[in-house]
Amino acid sequence: MAFRLNENLVNKLKEGAKKENRSLNNYVECILMDSVYNSRGVEIVEEVPEDFYRAISVDEAKERIQKGLKKMFG
Repeated sequence: MAFRLNENLVNKLKEGAKKENRSLNNYVECILMDSVYNSRGVEIVEEVPEDFYRAISVDEAKERIQKGLKKMFG
C-alpha cells in the first residue's frame, strides 16, 4: 500500500521512529492503530465526510502524533 505524505511530515515521522529505534513502517502503523482503535473507535460510513479531503498542517499532524504517542506510552 502506498500513501503520499507531506515531505515535512515524513521527515518528522522518520525522526520519531529513529528516536524509538523502530522502523518507519512500525512507527506509523502504531500511531494509526492507536488513533483508529483507541481514540475514535472504528466507524464505517457510506458517505464521505465533508472534511475528508481537508489538508492539515505539519503542526497539526505533529500534535496528533504526539497525542497518540502519549496515549500509547503514557
